[in-house]
Amino acid sequence: MVNSRMSLDDLSSVTTVLDHLDIGVTIFDANGKFLFVNRGSLHMSGQSRSFYENQTIFDLYKKGVFNHPVCTEVIRTKKPVARVQRSITKDGGRKEYLVRANPIFDGEGNIALIVADRIEMKSLLQQYESLRYDCYEEYTPVENTQSTDKIISRSRAMEQVMSLALRASQRDSSVLLQGKSGTGKEVIAEYIHSNSMRRSHEMVRINCASMPENLLESELFGYERGTFTGALQTGKMGLIELADKGTLFLDEVNSMPLELQAKLLRVLETKSVLRIGACKPRAIDFRLIAATNADLRECVSKNQFREDLYYRLNVIPITIPPLKDRPEDIRPLANYFLQKFCAQYGLQKRLLPKIYRLMQNYDWPGNVRELRNFIEWIVVMSTSTTVKISDIPAGFLTSVHTQTPSEEEKEPPEDESSAIIAALEKFQYRRQDTADYLGISRRTLQYRLKKYGLLTPRSE
Repeated sequence: MVNSRMSLDDLSSVTTVLDHLDIGVTIFDANGKFLFVNRGSLHMSGQSRSFYENQTIFDLYKKGVFNHPVCTEVIRTKKPVARVQRSITKDGGRKEYLVRANPIFDGEGNIALIVADRIEMKSLLQQYESLRYDCYEEYTPVENTQSTDKIISRSRAMEQVMSLALRASQRDSSVLLQGKSGTGKEVIAEYIHSNSMRRSHEMVRINCASMPENLLESELFGYERGTFTGALQTGKMGLIELADKGTLFLDEVNSMPLELQAKLLRVLETKSVLRIGACKPRAIDFRLIAATNADLRECVSKNQFREDLYYRLNVIPITIPPLKDRPEDIRPLANYFLQKFCAQYGLQKRLLPKIYRLMQNYDWPGNVRELRNFIEWIVVMSTSTTVKISDIPAGFLTSVHTQTPSEEEKEPPEDESSAIIAALEKFQYRRQDTADYLGISRRTLQYRLKKYGLLTPRSE
C-alpha cells in the first residue's frame, strides 16, 4: 500500500513492485504529468513508455485519448475519485475502464503525487462472474416448503418453464408436461402441485409405462369386492379416487392403452369414476397433470393415442428442454448433487475444473437423471478427495459430440505450482487466459502466484 504521505524521492522504491501488478497503475505529479506507467497500463493501451514521456493527462485529453481526466477532480477536491473512463487504444479501438485516482500528500499537506489505477470493465465483469463460481453456491434453488426437492436452474429456458408452471399452478386446468426422459417432468409436476390450492392434499403419482396393462385399469379406477379372482374382499379404491381434492400425476401417459384412454377421457368429462364391477359412479374432484416423453401429436397421427384425449390433456402445454440445450444448468446441478451425495454418504469430494469442462461438452442423453447418477457414482466410487479426469472410467461422459482432450488439455500435474507454471508458459504469461484455462478466477490465480512465489516479471 502506498503511504498517503510520499515524496518524489520515494517513487523509485515502489515502481518495481507496481510493474508486477495485473491492474494498470499510473503515477502523475501535482500538475498531471506522467511520472510512471506500469506494464499493466502499457498492455491495456498498447503504447510504449516513450509515448507518455513529457506529456500530461490533459495533453492526452485534448487529443481525445481519454474522455474524463480524473486528475482534474483530484487536484480540485484533494480527495480520491473513481469513475468509468473511455479511452482509445494504439490501434484505434475503444475500451472502458474503472479508474480510481488517489492524492498523495507531502509533509505540508500539498499534493505531491496522484496515483491512479484502472481495470478494464470487461475484465472486471469476467472476474465478477468467476468469483460467483468460486465463492457463491452454484445453484439458484426454487424452493417451496411443500416440495420434496429443489429445482436447480440458472438458464433462461428453465426460467421460462418455471414462470409457466407457477402461473399454471393457480388454476385447475390440465397440464401436459413434455420432454425427454430424465429432464425433470415429475419435479415440475410437484412444483405445480405444491404451489396450487390443492397443496394440502395428496399428489398421487403413477407411471403408465411401468405397470402391466392388466393391472393398470384396476389401479387407476379401483374395483368392487369379488369382482375377479384374487380381488380383495373389501374392494379397492383406485388411484384416481385417492387423488380426490388433490392432484393426479400420470407419467408417460403416451404408454396408456387405447381402451383405458377412453375411460380416462370419460372421467375427465364427467368428473366421476366408475370402479370395476360397480354400477354407480363416484364423484371425484382432482387436478390432472400428465407427462410424456413422446410427441403426442405424432402418436395421434399413428392412431396410438386418442385425439380427443390429447386435446383434453393439452390445455396448458409446458415443454422442458433437454439438458444439452441449457448448458448453464449443468454446473449448478452438478454442484447441488455433489453436495447432496457428500452429505448423504458422509464424504468429501471436489471436482477439478476439467471435469466441469468435460461435463459441459457432453450431450447428456439421459438428461438430469444421468447427471445425478454420474455425480453419485463419483462420490461413492472415486478413491481420492479431488476427482480427476483419470478417475472416470472409459465410457463415461463420451458421445459423438464430446470433445476428447488433446495432449495439451490432459490432466495437469498433481503439483499445483507445476500446473500453474505450465499454464503460464502455455499462454505466454497472459493471466486471464491462464486463469480461464485452470478454471479459476484471476484473483485466485494472483493469490496462488503469490503463494508459490511465482510473481515473476512479464515481458512488455
